[in-house]
Amino acid sequence: HGVWKPKILVCAPSNAAVDNLLERVLKKEFVKGDGGCYRPSVIRVGAADALVSEHVGGVTASSMVDTIMKMKPHAWDAAYRKQDAFQKEAVKHVKQLEKEHVGAAAWYANHISEMNMNRKPVVPATTANHFQQQDARVAEMLRLVDDRDKAVTEMARFAFCLKRLGGTGDDTGSTNTHTNPHNPNNPKPGNPNKKNPKLQNPKPGNNPQRQRDIRTVRNALEASFVDDAEIVFATLTSSSRRVFRDVDRGFDTVLIDEAAQALEPGCWIPIARGQRIVLAGDHRQLPPTVKSEKAAREGLRETLFEKCIQRQPQTARMLTVQYRMHTDIMGFSSDKFYGNKLVPHPSV
Repeated sequence: HGVWKPKILVCAPSNAAVDNLLERVLKKEFVKGDGGCYRPSVIRVGAADALVSEHVGGVTASSMVDTIMKMKPHAWDAAYRKQDAFQKEAVKHVKQLEKEHVGAAAWYANHISEMNMNRKPVVPATTANHFQQQDARVAEMLRLVDDRDKAVTEMARFAFCLKRLGGTGDDTGSTNTHTNPHNPNNPKPGNPNKKNPKLQNPKPGNNPQRQRDIRTVRNALEASFVDDAEIVFATLTSSSRRVFRDVDRGFDTVLIDEAAQALEPGCWIPIARGQRIVLAGDHRQLPPTVKSEKAAREGLRETLFEKCIQRQPQTARMLTVQYRMHTDIMGFSSDKFYGNKLVPHPSV
């Protein structure tokens, strides 16, 4: 809590490959420095009609947006008030913990001073107990601040829905307050403490302004969810979607899996959005499919992965432990393609 977390974009050439990676993250989680489990916030971005695994359907951008869009205006209003009450309580609790933290620090400083004046040694257990309690307070404050920030972001989303779609006397639901969940500087939809009797369900139909408002809200919500996620999963082509242009900042790392089966032009789409690039793949296996023989002869079949290994071999790292083949079966491939460097895992 309270620690800056890098933002990662994970891509692969196919939906199946992306979903496979995402399933592993959801099921196995990560291991923290203290040995505990850590589950990062993730989101799957793709076309609404893309075939995705049922195991990852709940973290797709479209499903997360649909969850909010299917709510009634009065439900948006109630959800806003709930998050507002929570964040206010979180702020009060943080202030109380801060007061306790400062008081404990002052007490310990006086205690050390008195012990020094009386030429008495400081009891190690007292020191250990003091810092343990202080660390616990700091950790709790950071957790509350994180939760408060999440609540404010949720408030901004519901406020934006109310503003554009809630209906406050006209069909567009316009108010005097401009709020965008992608930039929640002021998440209040008018006066959140005053019930609005004019809240009404979004009106269906072919009203052009209404349809524009719906698209605007969906785009803003999707960008908001992508902004919040620590790891974003998408295919190479899906990384060209508008939502990636709308996010507040780019990605610290872009990871492209199965890069040895990906066409180079497709790889450059997500690469343009990151500061550090990691390509994972095996150029000794099947190459990418290129239907045009002319394009293949002119170099399209040669992947960016291969070019990087050929031109900058010092940047490549070969993983030598394999988990799929028995030692006897592995022997031929290891000798023929990998310089006899493969080592079987004990499980095989």
